[in-house]
Amino acid sequence: GVSVTLQSKVDADNVVLFTEVGEEEALEPPGYVFCLGSIPKTEAFTFLKWIAENDWDYENKGPAKIGAAAWAEPSAIGFVQAIEEYSESHPDQFEFVGGYLTNFTFDWRNEAESLKECDYVFAPIMVHGFAEEFRNTGSEAKLIGGSPHTAFLKQVSDAGAWPLIDGMLIVYAGNWWSESGEEIAFQKSLLAQYHPGDEEEIVSGGSGYQAITAYLKMLEIVEDAIQNAGAENFDSQALYDAAQSYSKSIDGRNAFSYSSFKRYLSNELLILEASAEQEDLIRNDPNWYPILIEP
Repeated sequence: GVSVTLQSKVDADNVVLFTEVGEEEALEPPGYVFCLGSIPKTEAFTFLKWIAENDWDYENKGPAKIGAAAWAEPSAIGFVQAIEEYSESHPDQFEFVGGYLTNFTFDWRNEAESLKECDYVFAPIMVHGFAEEFRNTGSEAKLIGGSPHTAFLKQVSDAGAWPLIDGMLIVYAGNWWSESGEEIAFQKSLLAQYHPGDEEEIVSGGSGYQAITAYLKMLEIVEDAIQNAGAENFDSQALYDAAQSYSKSIDGRNAFSYSSFKRYLSNELLILEASAEQEDLIRNDPNWYPILIEP
């Protein structure tokens, strides 16, 4: 909620604010708030289109029943709202059963019971507790999630919950640890340099350490601003101008960019799947998918 709270202040004072979690309310109309990743709405639109075209045969089965249960935090709120919006726009693909947003409960029995007839369920960010309650209802629905879910895999391992989330699909804005590529190589080099001997434990915990690359992009924008304006002329306006024109290619892909109207950085997403056998996330689809801004 920081970016929403401060938006009017930073816009009035012309001070650039970078945020890790992009709330649409703070990014539109485009001003001085810049999200360093993707936003829940575009993740959800892109994900549901992929599910409809690659994981669910709606032309023969009819619309998939989809619902959600999560804490009422900004990322989940945006994602669930987008699920409902996409379902309303594509009734041939999805039927929205309901979205249950709660105040940080750990008792999911009522929500699990209400969603047990679904084909897909967006799960809470701490997925292991919900998964146990949900499987106790007898439901075999496929769990789905967004980028924030990937940061809490240690809790899944500690709870022995990988069999409960096996096959869970997650839309993600970056390469996973098991893959190769420029960003993964950079992250692993930092792990080796600053956390020798602890690399395996950190990687198995999820995506938390991967957030470092978002801040690297922020520092690159600062560097661009200084080079463009000169160190003696560096100010917030120089930073704002550099941010608006920033773009970065990764592994030959136009992976990240801002513009005069676009205030989230990611341009493409991929699909991961939870594997109980490997107790890790694996790439479900080799392709990258351009972010959808409309359902």
